Order: sequence, then C-alpha cells, then structure tokens
Amino acid sequence: MNRAKKYCYITDKKKNSGLDFEKSIPILTDSWLKEDDYPVINEYEFNYIKFDESKIKYQFTVFLNAFKKDITRRKANPKIPENKDFQFCTLKYFLKELGL
Repeated sequence: MNRAKKYCYITDKKKNSGLDFEKSIPILTDSWLKEDDYPVINEYEFNYIKFDESKIKYQFTVFLNAFKKDITRRKANPKIPENKDFQFCTLKYFLKELGL
C-alpha cells in the first residue's frame, strides 16, 4: 500500500498493509459468501482494525462523500477533469449501486 494515499487506513507500517478505501466495492447481499469461506488476516491487524472500527467508519464516510461529490460535480459539468484522488477508485464501476 502506498503510504502517500490520502484515503487509507494503515494497520502495519512495517508490512505496508492496511485498508485501501480506493479499492472498496459495495456488497449488497451476502448470498455469495460460503459459511466456511472467510478471508484470513493477521490477528494483530484484526485487533487493530476492530479497536479503531469507529474511526475507520468515519474515515471511509469522509472518503465516500468526497467521491460522491466529485462524481456529482463531473456529471453536472463533464469538462471538469477527474480528481486524481479517485483516478483508480473501483467505486466508479458501481455508480448505479451508489445511487449516482
């Protein structure tokens, strides 16, 4: 993970790992999840994330609102260039799901 990223939550600086909000996707249903098929992460990182859950939710909300604002602005005026903060954001493929 690039530490210069504006929208991320670093869990381990030595391993350069964490949550990259730009790579988030909306999950509208859990029907595709298998009961015994869970992602595995380091226990230290899990505890770190769980401890800061409310902070992460707030940071993600700030990110999501900024993304939505950028998309809304560019829809109103297509001449506005894409914000470099969202250049590689996966959410731009889910505008319908986000109500945009």
